[in-house]
Amino acid sequence: MGGAALSRDNGADGKQFCQNISSYISGEPTPYEQVAENTPIKSTAPSWHAWRNPAVEPRPGFVSVAEVRALEETVAALQSQYDAELKKKLNRPKDPLAFYRGMISDMGVMLDRGPAYSGGDPLLANLSQENGIGESSYRCGSEVV
Repeated sequence: MGGAALSRDNGADGKQFCQNISSYISGEPTPYEQVAENTPIKSTAPSWHAWRNPAVEPRPGFVSVAEVRALEETVAALQSQYDAELKKKLNRPKDPLAFYRGMISDMGVMLDRGPAYSGGDPLLANLSQENGIGESSYRCGSEVV
């Protein structure tokens, strides 16, 4: 902050910035109302230089208390609906082995060693159900390996 105050970027000789620093250090409150009134960029007053959009109907520059309450009620209703959906989704019982079951079903072509290698589920061990339990799908001639 001191470098900017001495670099003549804030006013002719940096006095404005130095005054702001000194008021901040001394603990004097900053009059934000006067700052907003005297600064056109931060002002809440309407800009008289802006062109009106003819496609948008003119609206008052204020929002009534009733409109604010109606919007707050709408937001509260939507939030409660979202919370209910999220609670319903999170409270659904999950299968802790779903990931592994999917992985085993993807590897079903390579599984030839029976249900012991697939968590004891014969359907996951041999998805095609062509072979019986304990039989191998790899054959050497007519002999089962």
